[in-house]
Amino acid sequence: MLSVFNSDLGFFAVRAEGEGVAALTFAARDPQQAMRRLQARLDVAPLNPLQRTDSRLPEWFRTTLRLLEQYAAGEPIDLSQTPVVYPAATEFRRRIWLACREVAYGETCSYGELASRAGRPGAARAVGSAMKSNATPLLVPCHRIVASGGKPGGYSGADGVSTKMRLLSMEGRYATTAANRVG
Repeated sequence: MLSVFNSDLGFFAVRAEGEGVAALTFAARDPQQAMRRLQARLDVAPLNPLQRTDSRLPEWFRTTLRLLEQYAAGEPIDLSQTPVVYPAATEFRRRIWLACREVAYGETCSYGELASRAGRPGAARAVGSAMKSNATPLLVPCHRIVASGGKPGGYSGADGVSTKMRLLSMEGRYATTAANRVG
């Protein structure tokens, strides 16, 4: 199942498989761009999107869409209990993503610290690779994972580090100041 909707963070496209979200994109300028970005993340046949209020969507999925819309509007929403599926992920990547989901709204964690939380101290580069391949940003909040020393680090989502900084600022973690800009 698939839904596309507009929000304060641009257009979202959210795809669920079984009992969890398998992929999502956001910050698209229109529904078509959101769909293209989602298809680029997945190796599956495209679906026709359903409206968020469509009764064919299960309640958990409609709730997820509402929570994402509230988060995008700047509300301090906890998305950590939203069901996510990790098709074809290695056990280590799954552990990294699960540990990342425990980084709360308004908090950050370094790549190295997340590696330790996932049971692999010293695997900061592997954490970076897992964050880059994260198909469910915001639900697996890779924007909260930062470089050592608190610098933002990279972000493979739409518009790169500027989107990461916008999300962190929205969560009250970083003020958008010259001291925090990447450059």
